[in-house]
Amino acid sequence: MDPARDAPAVLLPPRFEQWWATVLCLLFAGLGLGIVNGEPEAWIGWLCLLFFGIGGLTLVARGVLRRFFRLELHRDRFVAYHPRRISTVYWADVEDFGVWSHSANTLVGWQLRESVQRRHGLLDRANRALSALDGTLPSLYGMEPDDLVVLLETYRSAAVHGT
Repeated sequence: MDPARDAPAVLLPPRFEQWWATVLCLLFAGLGLGIVNGEPEAWIGWLCLLFFGIGGLTLVARGVLRRFFRLELHRDRFVAYHPRRISTVYWADVEDFGVWSHSANTLVGWQLRESVQRRHGLLDRANRALSALDGTLPSLYGMEPDDLVVLLETYRSAAVHGT
């Protein structure tokens, strides 16, 4: 991907980024359905069906509607899309990119330069205190975390240093 291009580069998450969770949810939802079919009064069957059914459908929808989770890399900024929010960050405002891992979850995020850090929000301060990052991307877009950091640093360097 060439940072000097006029059209933004668009990264999409893999179709089913968490395929194992999707399969597991749908299996448990099927188990719940089997319980409900055999014994309609069994509350555990309904609970299993609802909880895992909604989870499975959500993961299937995320796989089908993955364009809502895209990352656009522009010359002067990147835009991370998530159904609940859109984060626009200018390359010049970023101090560094890094990898944050917790349990089975690994995310790529960024640190803002001190002059542009948001200090007013409790959530912003808590996020920085816990992860040392000001924001994270909603996906790894099918890449290894370190490779995604290198790609983002390449774009940042091209924007900031004109290389």
